[in-house]
Amino acid sequence: MQHSTLSLEDFQPEAVSEETCIKILLQLKWPEGFRCCRCSHHLASMIRTRRLPLYQCLRCGYQASLTQGTLFEGSRTPLQKWFAAIYFFSRSNRGTSAAELSRLIKVTYKTAWLILHKIRHAISEADHKKLLSGIIRVNAAVHGKPDQSSIIRHHREQPLFVASAEDTLGCNPAPYFKMKLIPDHYLNEKTSLPTAIYDFRTNHIDSHVEHIQIVTRKYDSHRFKNLLTSVAQAGRWLTATYHGIGRKYLQFYLDEYCFRMNCSDNIYVIFKHLTSMCVSNKPITYRKLIYSNEDLSLAIQW
Repeated sequence: MQHSTLSLEDFQPEAVSEETCIKILLQLKWPEGFRCCRCSHHLASMIRTRRLPLYQCLRCGYQASLTQGTLFEGSRTPLQKWFAAIYFFSRSNRGTSAAELSRLIKVTYKTAWLILHKIRHAISEADHKKLLSGIIRVNAAVHGKPDQSSIIRHHREQPLFVASAEDTLGCNPAPYFKMKLIPDHYLNEKTSLPTAIYDFRTNHIDSHVEHIQIVTRKYDSHRFKNLLTSVAQAGRWLTATYHGIGRKYLQFYLDEYCFRMNCSDNIYVIFKHLTSMCVSNKPITYRKLIYSNEDLSLAIQW
């Protein structure tokens, strides 16, 4: 089963049909044509008795859904609305709220919220798999500041590590950014314990990196002001677009902010990249997204 090439650059949410979105997803899921996940056979017949087609392997008879194994699996929302949501998510650096998206694609607030959080989950998963390499700079910082400073951590203060990686070969002049909240068990009030930076390095930095500078003290003369500035900018962005975010979902929003910083300004490049991430990312349920034991976001990212 082969298919013709469809360009995401031609995607317009008002004009693209559900059938076209099915063809786009088919192309993204099987760019070289159908491949059975059970026996790897390349030929299949199409079954159109459902809203979305099933593909039955002509060798072993296994039936594969087009959305199986993607972020869209189990969703009753039409693909056209999913692709439109990804498009609107990609088009603006200021972010998209659930209330705004619900108006744009004409779905309920709950559906819009779920779509956006699934997209952010895909971003977080992709970021977690990318290890920093090259010239690395890491600075301890705090998201959210109370009206009065104290040595005791305020409930609005969320300690984190912000890091940048620059390509030593100069192929990519723009640094890659990460912002990761520090779990409570790695903190002594506002201060991070030595195990915190060790685990950050283990989970987010390539083990072969030779050029790395780390600043954990608040008033260190060698602190990286550009990294601290980026944390302050992230805070203003969150406040302006989402009017503040609680700790439970904060990591996902920080990952979204870094994703926007790390991407090209071309919205179609972002749209194509983000769509591919949603297709390659494993599905996640609503229940898992609202899981409240400690922080699901930290469980995924740390």
